[in-house]
Amino acid sequence: MPAKNNIIQNFTFDIKSIDIWEDGVIILSPDGNVLFTNKAWKHFSEKYEPGSQCTEGSDFFAFCDEHANINSREKIKLIENGIKEVISGKSSSFNTEYSYKYNGNHGWFLLKVHPLSSEVPTGVLLQHIDITETKNKIQDSEELLTDICQIARIGGWEFEVESGKGNWTPQVARIHELDLDISTNPDFGMTFYAPGSREIIEEAIQNVIEKGRPYDLELEFITAKGTQKWVRTTGHPKMSEGKVVKVTGSLQDITDRKNAEKALEMESMKRRILIEQSADGIVIIDQNGKVFEANKKFADMLGYTEKEMSSLHMWDWDTQYTREQLLEMVRLADEVGVTHETKQRCKDGTLLDVEISGNGAIFGNEKLIFCVCRDITDRKNTEEALIHAKQMAEEASDSKSEFLATMSHELRTPLNSIIGFSDIMSHQIVGELNDKQSEYIDHIANSGKHLLGLINSILDFSKIEAGKMEICCCPFCVGDVVEEVRATTIPIAEVKNININVSVEPDLIMNADKTKFKQILYNLVSNAIKFTEKGGTISINIKRVDDMIHTSVKDNGIGISGENTARLFEPFKQLSKYSTREQGGTGLGLTIVKKYVEMHKGKIWVQSKPGQGSTFAFVIPAESKMEVLNL
Repeated sequence: MPAKNNIIQNFTFDIKSIDIWEDGVIILSPDGNVLFTNKAWKHFSEKYEPGSQCTEGSDFFAFCDEHANINSREKIKLIENGIKEVISGKSSSFNTEYSYKYNGNHGWFLLKVHPLSSEVPTGVLLQHIDITETKNKIQDSEELLTDICQIARIGGWEFEVESGKGNWTPQVARIHELDLDISTNPDFGMTFYAPGSREIIEEAIQNVIEKGRPYDLELEFITAKGTQKWVRTTGHPKMSEGKVVKVTGSLQDITDRKNAEKALEMESMKRRILIEQSADGIVIIDQNGKVFEANKKFADMLGYTEKEMSSLHMWDWDTQYTREQLLEMVRLADEVGVTHETKQRCKDGTLLDVEISGNGAIFGNEKLIFCVCRDITDRKNTEEALIHAKQMAEEASDSKSEFLATMSHELRTPLNSIIGFSDIMSHQIVGELNDKQSEYIDHIANSGKHLLGLINSILDFSKIEAGKMEICCCPFCVGDVVEEVRATTIPIAEVKNININVSVEPDLIMNADKTKFKQILYNLVSNAIKFTEKGGTISINIKRVDDMIHTSVKDNGIGISGENTARLFEPFKQLSKYSTREQGGTGLGLTIVKKYVEMHKGKIWVQSKPGQGSTFAFVIPAESKMEVLNL
């Protein structure tokens, strides 16, 4: 073993200094024998190559052949040849990287071979620099870069201008939907661009080669499998001696982004169309009450141009609220929104009635108020006209009621005289009458009584409409009233051979307006007789259920269709299907009946079918209180 400061063929080295190097060192003689190994190499050998012969005096090349734990046989031969060339003087140095593996361990060395003599090589120094950590970091970075490229769908490519040969990263092949190991060149790559895009990329490639001009383009792309995509492609020149020798670039799949942009553009277009084509005015207000945007319809409503609208604030047109109130509305506006009516001032000073539906929305970091404004001036005018017409109708109705009441009262006096004198003459109090005279007097009396009944109905209805009809409640026996009504209507029923059946709960007492209860019952029974054919039957049923008196009048007459039952209680209505001139009447009977029932806090209804008769039923409280009807 050489001693310290030994001189070998004019190369002086300090054994002690080399022995403390962190790098592993092996010194070989010209014939390849190991002359020296430092502590770092000994430590490495003991840990990773126990029992090996790479120590002082061993044949290094034989060791390498026998222990092929450094990559492949080809790599071993490459290292041997490199060392021998330095020993022989054919090469001034030799560097290479190689990996080592032993018992599952893996690492990397950078091998540097230095000659021991600068003139005639007499041996070599092998310096092993451990680059495992650096290699691992590079490998991790490469893996991270690969992952990022896959996530971002971006890859790299390059080609040499002179040879036209090129290569690309696996991600570029994936974008093309090609096998990862397929070879490429510029002409092959351009075949994947869609018509229209192909001419653009060809011109860009030509400019980068001839003029050194880089490019960054977004183009349509068709893969090997026919998938339509969008890609972003970039190209950059690599210069040497003023000439482009290589072009490098990237290719990124931006299909998703393009589709999203297109969808956003379509959505924006739809919203723009909806705003512009809206029949209502639309204005968007910012937090300061200023116009952020307004459609043409809103500008036209107020008589401004769209450009003029952009400089206005809410208080420039709203006349109903102050500036502070409007700003408070803006501050409180939320997504739910509110609807209100206001008056807006046009540019020419005229006023519009406007209904506004507004709601808040966040656009970026700014709160905006979206308002839909509808011109309701015509609607307001119509409403005012309807209110005026209603007032006029009510006044006319009051005048009519007053006129009817007056006329009915004025007609009663002469009619009572006619009826009274007819009765006197009929009873021959003032002298005897012949048969013809008696017949005529009876006609006069009957007609007068009929006319008086009609006038009384009109007078009662007028009082009801005027709110002057009262009910006067007192206890009475229901059976007595029913018997009075039956006795009064039997003569009329016998003419048509109609039988009247009565069923009243015994000793039934109620507290109500006896006269009006009697009139209700009389009108319903008279009505039933009118519309029941000869030989028919009418049933009157009255009973108490809890605190209510239930009354029904049933007939087996002509009946009423479903669509007409709702009209029965309307004043002056006579339904043609069951009302004829022979039955006569004013059409007020059932209207008065309904009003009297309601004055007693009751309810009336009808059940009927054509050809199967009708049942009129009503309920009123057994204990009613005096009340004035107030319509």
